[in-house]
Amino acid sequence: MKYLSLIVVGGLASLIGPAQAQTLYVYDGAAAVVRELTGPSDSSFCGYPDGPVFSAFPTQTDFPCTLPGPIVSPLHGDIAVNRGDDRIWVTDGRVFGEFDPQGVPTSGFSLPPGVLQSEVQGVGFDGLAGSLWLTDGKSAVEVRPPSVPCGQVAILSGPFTIPPLSAAGSSITDIDMAPQSGRLWVCDDQGNVGTFSPGSTTVLVFPLAPGICNLSPKLLGLTVDSSTQAFDVLYITDGLRIANVVSSGSPAPQTFGSPFSCFPVPSGAVCGVGFSARPITYGDGGGLSSAPDMSSKGQAVIPTQSLSINLRNGSPGAIAMLPFTQNPLCPSISVASAPILIMPPAFAVATRVVDPQGEAVLPLSLPTTMTVGLEVMYQWFVLGGGPSPDGPPLVSSGAGSLRAGFR
Repeated sequence: MKYLSLIVVGGLASLIGPAQAQTLYVYDGAAAVVRELTGPSDSSFCGYPDGPVFSAFPTQTDFPCTLPGPIVSPLHGDIAVNRGDDRIWVTDGRVFGEFDPQGVPTSGFSLPPGVLQSEVQGVGFDGLAGSLWLTDGKSAVEVRPPSVPCGQVAILSGPFTIPPLSAAGSSITDIDMAPQSGRLWVCDDQGNVGTFSPGSTTVLVFPLAPGICNLSPKLLGLTVDSSTQAFDVLYITDGLRIANVVSSGSPAPQTFGSPFSCFPVPSGAVCGVGFSARPITYGDGGGLSSAPDMSSKGQAVIPTQSLSINLRNGSPGAIAMLPFTQNPLCPSISVASAPILIMPPAFAVATRVVDPQGEAVLPLSLPTTMTVGLEVMYQWFVLGGGPSPDGPPLVSSGAGSLRAGFR
């Protein structure tokens, strides 16, 4: 299989604007439903990106081992994303389930008795080590997920006591690993966020709630933005609202995938949040015939050969072109009635022949030399394959955006 390597555009990183692409996974523990969020859409910028709900799936289904169900307490349960393997880990505080992006369970486990003293309140994934970090509110432990579905976990480090975030004592409600620094981040039920090295007794504490988004002090979720070189760009939630901030409490730089520093959870209340490097979509295609659909597979992590940009509902035998540019185009322009949603000029163009099923696939390779934070926009254009009095028709799909980040 031939891959388009985005190493050819690595030198453009310094030219890229503030646009970013990513999604957030949240766990509605009361309903036992996972939701993937983008945006919300920005009405002042052509309604880009699509969102706020990108996908959703229930966690309870038939599987050889027990999967997470409704939570007992809002403090229990959480969600974390394995960006390298494009898998989502969910816990209700008692059992753990691993799911693919379509919600199909792929593994699960229960923590051996005595590893932690009470139910799990937070979980984070270390993409570099391939491990899960868990906390029961007081202690933390690092485990390696089962090598076979529903197998046993391996204890890698801990458990150890998490340094307190306040003099009065508090309960840690979530945990995550920053791949940029190798430091753990935690939040508590008194509005504090802290960071420390695993096993250390020294913690840096930042009071972030209520903060700019008027969050409840009882923070329920935290995740690190892995698509930036900075180690302290965070998403935190009190279950009803999500804040995108840096450790000082200031708003994080505005992004394409998350254009607002504060936004409500679109449905239900959530007990955890996880960061995904999944490409996102925006805008609508069209043209002289029905618009094809664009989707992606995998996440934009460095390195990867498991990422692709896909086309469906194209005209069999037609030529499909996928140009890559640096920025979205707002407002869009039209050529032969086909909306153009990416800003010219293109720095790379891939071509494919639409197969008999109306599909085309472009595998992408992100090499180790790629710069973290590199952003690209893209859009399918299909030529030929249908009648037109003035020549071959032109149709376009909606557009997409990906941003390379750490695993």
